[in-house]
Amino acid sequence: MAQEAIAIDENPLAWDIRHRVSLWLQLYFTDQDHPKLFGLSIPNDWDMSVYWRFQTGFPYTPDKSFPGMVLDVGEKPQVNSMRLPSTAFTDVKLHKRFRISGMEYTMQLWVNNLFNNKNVQTVYSATGLYNTNNNQSGIIGAGTDRQADPSYLGRGRQVILGVGLQF
Repeated sequence: MAQEAIAIDENPLAWDIRHRVSLWLQLYFTDQDHPKLFGLSIPNDWDMSVYWRFQTGFPYTPDKSFPGMVLDVGEKPQVNSMRLPSTAFTDVKLHKRFRISGMEYTMQLWVNNLFNNKNVQTVYSATGLYNTNNNQSGIIGAGTDRQADPSYLGRGRQVILGVGLQF
C-alpha cells in the first residue's frame, strides 16, 4: 500500500511584519538646568519625548478576482500572499512643570500621529485598497462613500491637552 505524500505549505501568519524601525528620543530638563538654545534661554523644568515608527504591512489573502490573479480551475489564492502598505507615525509628548504657592502644576500636550499619516489597517480582498471594493473583471473602479470605511485606516492626528495639580 503506497502512502500519499502530504503537501507542505508555508504561509506568513496574519501578524507577520517583515521590517520595523523605531526611534525614541527623550529630553528632560530639571528646574536647575537653565537650558539655552542658540544662545537664548528657554524655560526649564520640562520634558519632551518623540516616538517614531515605520513598519512594513501585514499580510492578507487576496480574492480570486484580484487584478492580475491567475489561478487554475479549482485553485484558491495563496493564503496571506499579499501585503498591506507600510505604515509610519510620529508621536510627540511635551510636559511642563510650574511651582506656584507651594503647589506643582503641570501642562501636558500629546500629539499622536503628528503628520496625520493615512495608515491602512485593512483592505478589500478583491481590490487591495481600503476605499473601494469595486472590481469589475479585474478592473478597479472608484469606490462609493459607503465603501470608504474609516475603520480600515489607523488613527489620524489626535491632540490631547492636559492640566495637572500636585499638592
